[in-house]
Amino acid sequence: MEEQAVIQLINQVHQLQRKLNRVDETGTTSRQIERIMDIFAESGYLVDNPLGQHYDGTRTDLAVTFGSRTTGTMITDVLKPVIYRQEEGESKLLQIGVVLI
Repeated sequence: MEEQAVIQLINQVHQLQRKLNRVDETGTTSRQIERIMDIFAESGYLVDNPLGQHYDGTRTDLAVTFGSRTTGTMITDVLKPVIYRQEEGESKLLQIGVVLI
């Protein structure tokens, strides 16, 4: 599968996970999403969802779409995850994450 198609697929799975987390308080559907993400990881795609982490303005793998860019601010939502590809033992950044703080 073409790399751009995989990135789009990862983004769609991420959006599904965001929506399911809002309506499924038991977390039963998140297991299937986690399994899908494991398949991506086995194929060399590393997906970083920084939800709940403190935002550091020096991070080059994140773009803030709302709020101020101050150090120590909590990431409250992740619109697009950070995506890396493992190639020959190194991580290559494929997509910058888009977050709300």
